[in-house]
Amino acid sequence: MAICLKCSKRSNQVGELCSCGGGYTVYDDHGNDPLGLLGKMLANKLLPMAVLSTGQMTICYEALEPMVDRTVSLIVGRPEMAKDPEFRTRFLSLIDKFAVIKSPNSLGVLEEIELPETKTLAITCEAYKGEPLIEFMATHEIDPVGIMHIIHQILQVAAAYHKNGIAVPHLSMSNIRIMRMGSDEYFVKLTGMAESVLSWMDKEDFVDDVYHVGQLALSLMTGKPSPIETVELPADRAYLLPIAQIFLRAIAPADKRFSSCIELCQTFEAVFELNTRDSEQVVPVRNSVTKKSSDRHTPVPYDQVIWMHCPPGYRK
Repeated sequence: MAICLKCSKRSNQVGELCSCGGGYTVYDDHGNDPLGLLGKMLANKLLPMAVLSTGQMTICYEALEPMVDRTVSLIVGRPEMAKDPEFRTRFLSLIDKFAVIKSPNSLGVLEEIELPETKTLAITCEAYKGEPLIEFMATHEIDPVGIMHIIHQILQVAAAYHKNGIAVPHLSMSNIRIMRMGSDEYFVKLTGMAESVLSWMDKEDFVDDVYHVGQLALSLMTGKPSPIETVELPADRAYLLPIAQIFLRAIAPADKRFSSCIELCQTFEAVFELNTRDSEQVVPVRNSVTKKSSDRHTPVPYDQVIWMHCPPGYRK
């Protein structure tokens, strides 16, 4: 169902101009809108229909582009923040960095937009799809192969961010959505990165990122909430201990952790003897991400990912 926020008239169609002329219909369960943009046409082409998330720096909407009949996610900078020239510079810089991310697990950036209605900046990205991971896990039992596949995707997208100089601060299950994509029933998308990065822009600490990714992986493996300090695995999952050891190193004191998610991802893959040659060693990234070291990493095909996540005796 849909509703007009001006006259409260209900409709079966979202995004249609209400007969009262006061605005367009939005989703009945549209959420709290601190900017008052729901049901209003923005920049003559975008119609916010629901609030997806609210943060200190940004508000994210599900929006319709009527001219092309496309649903997108619309990330709007808070107007009070946009008054700060430094925020605008950081926002634009972030858009440029996001635009070059080459990962299927990252939301693709579509367009940068000036919003005169709110005197702020916005970007449109791919529409949010799927279900928040934490909600998915509450209703689905994921086997170890599926867990490894989810973790591998998280590592790959985090490594892609680090390769392009973007920190992924405080990455958690709240940033992960899961959906079916073709034959892959555990396909992952990373969300909420604009808010996260803008909130922590002055703390681009890749080693700190490694800690949070490690905690996320251990939480997925053990089913326990973070923070996790030790790992105990049942006998039927003891074969996962080498993987757990990798992530225990990821949450070790800062001087003993992996230096970036690139090195963490490479080490994860090396345990399965994938994506590395016999003569090639995993190259640690010290202090900063360099092009030479990051170019050694290439995505692993999905069929190979599934093969590598099978425990001993599982493969046929």
